Amino acid sequence: MSTDQTVLSRCRERPKASRLPLFFAFLLICACLTAVGPASGSSSGSKYVTVPVFYLTDRNLEGDTYGNHRRYQTDCKHRMYYGTAFVTVENTNHEQEGNLFETLGWKPANQHEKHIAPKDQIDPARPVRAKTQFFERLKKALDQGGTDTLCVYVHGADESFEDACLDAAELEYHLKRPLVLYSWPAEPKLLDYIVDNGNSEWSQGHFMLFGRDLVAFKERHPLRVIFLAHSMGNRFLFRAIHLMYKEQLVGDLELISPDIDLDTCRHYLMGFRRVDNRTAIRLYVSNRDRMLKLSQKLFGGYARLGEHVQQNLGPTRSVEDVTVRKDADGKRKLSNEKLLEVPNKEESEDSENADVHGEMDEAVIERIDFTAVDKGLTGHSIPFQLVADMVNGIQPGGLDLIEDARDSDKNRLKIVRERSPGR
Repeated sequence: MSTDQTVLSRCRERPKASRLPLFFAFLLICACLTAVGPASGSSSGSKYVTVPVFYLTDRNLEGDTYGNHRRYQTDCKHRMYYGTAFVTVENTNHEQEGNLFETLGWKPANQHEKHIAPKDQIDPARPVRAKTQFFERLKKALDQGGTDTLCVYVHGADESFEDACLDAAELEYHLKRPLVLYSWPAEPKLLDYIVDNGNSEWSQGHFMLFGRDLVAFKERHPLRVIFLAHSMGNRFLFRAIHLMYKEQLVGDLELISPDIDLDTCRHYLMGFRRVDNRTAIRLYVSNRDRMLKLSQKLFGGYARLGEHVQQNLGPTRSVEDVTVRKDADGKRKLSNEKLLEVPNKEESEDSENADVHGEMDEAVIERIDFTAVDKGLTGHSIPFQLVADMVNGIQPGGLDLIEDARDSDKNRLKIVRERSPGR
């Protein structure tokens, strides 16, 4: 090789060698950015959010969590475990740090915590003191958030404590309000469904005691409660409905896929009179819900309240349909269309004699068909964002109200409002 060729070859090699440090420096910077994650206050926010879920449960204590059995196998002492679970959920709405995080006690997170959420359990050795400390936590959360509205969520059957915490955290994340999880001893196995039936009845007395504790708390602190329940958890609400309304405790009732006999619900409503007619009762149903169809078969073929059956809890009420569906043009339309007239005089007299419904406002029940957003092979999911939007008075994100209540489009929700006669 000539001298000129050697010099030329070395000249060509120099730039290549000089780029290596820059290349490694670039890799180092990328690695650091990946480890640190998005900067606080970035437009996308943190990838996850850790939210505090207040809880009370009559499950058995099992290591760092709670098991699937009753706290008391016999000779029940009617004492609950109280505490706060710190549950991490995905930041799907890209919430950013600021006032929302400060008032609700949320923390940004860049990785999902292990399945068992960290907990701050209140010492159960002194039951009365434990309950007092629990309600002190609730008062602090309400005052810090500048609100008198508290959400209470009751989970359904086939649900472990940790799974129930995760659902509760998802609801709190979308509702943006302090939330209490009432967790009862449900077995996370479908074959133990009958056991869950018995355990829900066993735990009902404890839920009633909790309701009375909320009433006592309301005497010391302004309080409005939004009760939410999924599946079998709705039985707790219906069994306690007279107490809750008599004490004017209820803000809203959100009944998600209720696993309870339809006619039994009518029985619970006999003699039921609402004191405060400003509250809302919403019933969420789905045509994709296979779990309730299975429950119907197990209970002799009798319809469940959460099934999409065209029956009304109020036989003396006319029905109006409002359809909600995804609308690409972003327009929001709303219309009410009366589909059923008031029944005949004989039916009305029967209902009046039974005193089933009492005095109610015109928006008695909203029946919301959320088939379009029901998830999973068997359905029976919780439409977290939809529920939150309805509670907060926001039109469901990505969904619009349309005029034709009988539209056959599959990507739709349908709201059925039961109204008092003559309204």
